[in-house]
Amino acid sequence: MAGADCNDLGQGANDLYGCGSLGAAANANCQPLDRYSSHLCRALDVPWNCDRSPNDEATGVVKPGAAAGGVLCCRD
Repeated sequence: MAGADCNDLGQGANDLYGCGSLGAAANANCQPLDRYSSHLCRALDVPWNCDRSPNDEATGVVKPGAAAGGVLCCRD
């Protein structure tokens, strides 16, 4: 479950991190973010789609609808 570790948060594009009730539980060092997408967004329901690359989900994520989550924020 290495993807749930936020030690490299902000240093790459592997996985998506957030808070709320969607996704898999992230490690405690991710606080205040407590959820993450898992490999290829498998922990998120449709309409989430980030099957571009298993280590590059954040740059290819697509969410073409309002269901299953709220806001998608990005850091440049």
